[in-house]
Amino acid sequence: MLSMVLSMMSKGIYGKASAVIIFVLISTAMLVAPIAANAATVTVTAYPTQNVSNLVINDTVSVIFTYPANSFISRQLSGLNYSMQLSAINIPKNSGAFESFQNALRQGNSSITLLNMSITESKSLVANATALIIKRSTIINAWVSGIFNKTPSGRIMGNFGWKSFKVDSRLDVDFNGHSEDINFIGNSFFAPMGGKLLIMSLLMSDQLEALSHISTINFSAFNTPLSQWTRTYNPSTNMTSFTKSVPVETLFTASLSVNNNTYSIRAVSDPSYTLNVQGYAVANGNTLILTSPPQTNYTEYAAVVVIVVIAVAGAAIYLRKR
Repeated sequence: MLSMVLSMMSKGIYGKASAVIIFVLISTAMLVAPIAANAATVTVTAYPTQNVSNLVINDTVSVIFTYPANSFISRQLSGLNYSMQLSAINIPKNSGAFESFQNALRQGNSSITLLNMSITESKSLVANATALIIKRSTIINAWVSGIFNKTPSGRIMGNFGWKSFKVDSRLDVDFNGHSEDINFIGNSFFAPMGGKLLIMSLLMSDQLEALSHISTINFSAFNTPLSQWTRTYNPSTNMTSFTKSVPVETLFTASLSVNNNTYSIRAVSDPSYTLNVQGYAVANGNTLILTSPPQTNYTEYAAVVVIVVIAVAGAAIYLRKR
């Protein structure tokens, strides 16, 4: 499907194919995109000559609430087990979620344009005698344009100053009539607890209020120049990759002591980033420059081949004389 999209847009850096057809093809491609399952990740695949890029964002965050065994809360929460998944394909461009996400990207590059986005959200909840763990994974699959431009000399350059984006507002998504905020750790996050949330709130209301202001779609930890990321080039696929990981992030932590018993709550994430660029790309700060790959030096290889041939021929002559 992607090859069809790129083929239709291959006439110059700004494709001239029908916008309606491209919209349909890109939307369909999102339906079959793979969904990551574990740590928080951002995977960008950029196609400079077509001036489009695919963003697959797995915003995964876990909240861990610990409590003493045999406490009242332990008896109420132990044994809880819940999971769910929601999907919203082709978020409307006039929706608050679409506009908020595009605005977050534009903080680092005012030229970037969000073409399409789809969202899949999954949650899981499990509790035992001493801990409750709620995990939310939100997959944002989006296509953007406006990252690359062509200089008068014909060189293609890309502005990736937006890569460390952070969404500072709610992202309320309509999942077939059911609205969920997929960004903050608020009521939507704790919805799987149902009435059990009241028990937790009575004890740690101040901590939960502070936690509700934490934005999870936050990749500001990657606000370092691309030129400092790990870079590799694969000549067989003609793809340049830039990668970076950061240590496990504690987004929030708080504890409370009641009658010599300690209760704690924390939110954690484990993010990593991969940027794949079609072509041979080098980074200057957050700017990517497309250039020709270095010529392979075949002289050394030829010398090795000659030596091997001479050695084999010598061995053959020796064996024949024997």
